[in-house]
Amino acid sequence: MWADWLREYIPRVEAYHATGRTLVHPAREPETTIKKRTGDFHARRIYCVCRICNNGWMSRLQEMTKPFLVPMLQGREISLHKRAQRLLAAWTAMMVMVTEYGEGRDMIAVPASDRDFLRNEEVPPRRWRIWIGAHSNKTFPLYSHFVSEFVEKKTEGNPEGLSESPNTQTSTICVGEHLLIFVLSSSFVGRGIFRTWTLPAQIRPGMQQIWPHSIRTRDVRWTTSRRLTDQGVALLANSFFDTATEMAALR
Repeated sequence: MWADWLREYIPRVEAYHATGRTLVHPAREPETTIKKRTGDFHARRIYCVCRICNNGWMSRLQEMTKPFLVPMLQGREISLHKRAQRLLAAWTAMMVMVTEYGEGRDMIAVPASDRDFLRNEEVPPRRWRIWIGAHSNKTFPLYSHFVSEFVEKKTEGNPEGLSESPNTQTSTICVGEHLLIFVLSSSFVGRGIFRTWTLPAQIRPGMQQIWPHSIRTRDVRWTTSRRLTDQGVALLANSFFDTATEMAALR
């Protein structure tokens, strides 16, 4: 999940870490399970990448992103031009795609076509949306991943357990002590929330979108002057699916 070169900027000193998983079902109370694992969270290994990709295009992407990522890991202000934003977005998408494999295949919402697109084009698909900011998080999980299946029309009855084919995910990632990343992606082509949803107004000033690009894309000045607190990170992580749930209830 976290490349070895990040060890210099994100120490791995914890003896254990915990992962939590919550199933939200419309017909019953949420079910949460907690697992404790030995070792620091940042040292987790996820075996889903072949040697050719790991030592090839993925390694090259890591190296190209370092000059822009390292200052943010150190808490130093930096201006990200269009190419820097593209590289950071691609690096983020790569991390999300790998990390999805850490908690079981029913938590994988990114389709193979998106992974192929990233490998071939070295940018995320344009339907991905990625924001960056700064955080002062102390208690909220370092990595929060939501998955769901969106459909065109309601179906009768509720499936037991998680969907077998989730198509939508959000990931909220605290990278070290300073950098905060939020990712939204979906292979669902329906209209509605994906076109109208925006970041909550309370935290919007602290987040800047780096993907997708447009002809009006400008340099992004990343700074730690507006850090999201634990409450702000929680609001960011939960907002999209809370909004989607409210919209579904009204239909």
